[in-house]
Amino acid sequence: MPNLKVLQLSTAGFENAIPFLKKGVQLCNGRGIHDESTAELALGLTISSLRNFPEFTLNQLKANWIHTREQSVYGKKIGIIGYGSIGRTIERMFSAFKCEIFPFFNESNKEYSSTISPREVFIKTQLAFANWRISLFIMCFVFSLTWT
Repeated sequence: MPNLKVLQLSTAGFENAIPFLKKGVQLCNGRGIHDESTAELALGLTISSLRNFPEFTLNQLKANWIHTREQSVYGKKIGIIGYGSIGRTIERMFSAFKCEIFPFFNESNKEYSSTISPREVFIKTQLAFANWRISLFIMCFVFSLTWT
């Protein structure tokens, strides 16, 4: 396409498209398009996991009515790995449950860099569990990292 001037992506991440970009073509990403739906999914899956919905469903299919006490999302300390627009939307949704949020790898943070390794992420999250007693982590989309 020799006359192509603009390439519009439907995703927030764009790093994978850069190698294919011809000189003079403007690249536009879809930052913000999927924030609400992705954050809603993160919240729903977190509640499902903490409340053990999959086991309830399997028991229901077997006509087993087993009462168990499960965890609530209310008041949890949550680490969000990848704190861009989606991560901030996740924080806003979890705030309704009085959760305390610990963001990791914010795009305005010096730590948010393409040189961070999975090992460094693992070490930082383990330290957060130990120091801040974080209840759970949500892996958000960290597009700038070369290993994602």
